[in-house]
Amino acid sequence: MAKSNEEIFSFRIVDADHYVTKPNKFMDISYSSLYKEELNQVPILRIFGVTKFGQKCCIHIHQVYPYIYIKYAGSLDPEKVHDYMIKLFHAINQVLNMTNSNSKTKINLHHVYNIELIQGIPFYGFYHNYEHFLKISLLNPDFKKKLITALEKGLIFGKVFQPYEGHIPFKLQAFIDNYLSGFDFIHLKNIHFRNQ
Repeated sequence: MAKSNEEIFSFRIVDADHYVTKPNKFMDISYSSLYKEELNQVPILRIFGVTKFGQKCCIHIHQVYPYIYIKYAGSLDPEKVHDYMIKLFHAINQVLNMTNSNSKTKINLHHVYNIELIQGIPFYGFYHNYEHFLKISLLNPDFKKKLITALEKGLIFGKVFQPYEGHIPFKLQAFIDNYLSGFDFIHLKNIHFRNQ
């Protein structure tokens, strides 16, 4: 929450959507530390609303990525985890590129933004201990369902994976993670206005 003397821009959320575009060098991370290459696309969450004075507005939120989790039961040695993440990255890209029906899209397009090892308690069933998961963040929300299907059908590593949080749409996932809800106010600082 911002301090009382900081300037805040607030408006009521009316609707939201997303689009995918080339990274903005001032607002987006344009280089992947996972696979050491420039990103060619990033998702932007767009929220439409109205201020308390009745002015209509639209904000473009950068650095928000759709994600899913899968269980990880391998070695916790950092080098082995990193090697597994790189193999998983290449396997996901290969499968998603094969399922891409857009013939104008480059065949070697990257779909994964990042993969990171986290701990959590599974919520399918009863568990009382933490387990390890891989959080797979994507560059295009439209490929989330294709990734889930590929994981469930065993198209990656020939193994069936149970995706977690795969049923949550990108917009709702971003709202939940940032404590937002429809028709509630969003309070922002550090914003940049576009020139007309």
